[in-house]
Amino acid sequence: MIAYYFKQLFYKAIIHKWELAFIETPIDDVLQGKKLDFRYVKHQYRNRWFADPFILSFNEQEIRLLVEDYSDRDRLGKISRLIIDRYSYEVKDVKIVLSLETHLSFPAIKRENGKIYIYPENNKAGGLWLYEYDLEEEKCKEVKRLCDDPLTDAIQTNLFGSSLIFSTREPAPNSNILNIYSSVNDVFSNVTQIVSFEENIARNAGDFFEFKGEYYRPAQVCNDAYGQAVSLQKITGSISNFNFEEVRRIYPPNNAFGLHTFNVYKDMIVVDIRVFRYPWIAIPIYALYRKIR
Repeated sequence: MIAYYFKQLFYKAIIHKWELAFIETPIDDVLQGKKLDFRYVKHQYRNRWFADPFILSFNEQEIRLLVEDYSDRDRLGKISRLIIDRYSYEVKDVKIVLSLETHLSFPAIKRENGKIYIYPENNKAGGLWLYEYDLEEEKCKEVKRLCDDPLTDAIQTNLFGSSLIFSTREPAPNSNILNIYSSVNDVFSNVTQIVSFEENIARNAGDFFEFKGEYYRPAQVCNDAYGQAVSLQKITGSISNFNFEEVRRIYPPNNAFGLHTFNVYKDMIVVDIRVFRYPWIAIPIYALYRKIR
């Protein structure tokens, strides 16, 4: 009985949350391995956290993100739009734009023909759906089902001349296996390549991005735990035989123990960082636990 209560106290003491941050280091310096300058986003919510940030837009005054919005009360992820002050990095406004009975996260953005679409992770519902995001009303309307497989943190891209989806899937989302899908009759049902990594770095950590004519894939490092760090991988090869070469591994800042989203839009970089809710208690307890484990 004492052991049970000690275990419960231990897990409550080391409970975590995700914090949003912007990397103000230019992407060229990031890829070259230079020191990173993190600027944390500030908000006043105590029982709510935001993760999986994707950049919707920004100007000189504010930044708009789409994020996973997780509430301790509901224990369910929703997709929300955040408005962040460009100078103070404080959250000015939050609006839920998509809420379902199943957990939603990773609101990947697709821009096409002047419209904005999102296809958030919804593997608990057994598939992947595309939604049109109405910028004026800030609502999402279901368009179609993209894939029948329980995909995890999927990225759909046209960068390589054909529409493809790169994703891990249940029941092993944090493993070393990355599946690449092509579409058949407008549904992504054909696995054209299975990529096997030597480490558990298959799961996407954000959208692909281009820099100086090269394409890069952010991936999650999940060797010892989910979302430990981010692996930035240069993509080479062709549609039938892609290769991924790591150019940099990004670890969380001091006093944090996870970093699992990295998104680039124009010249802006946003990430999320896993931290303890009660660091003054959790850090020494967690250090002792790892030492005696």
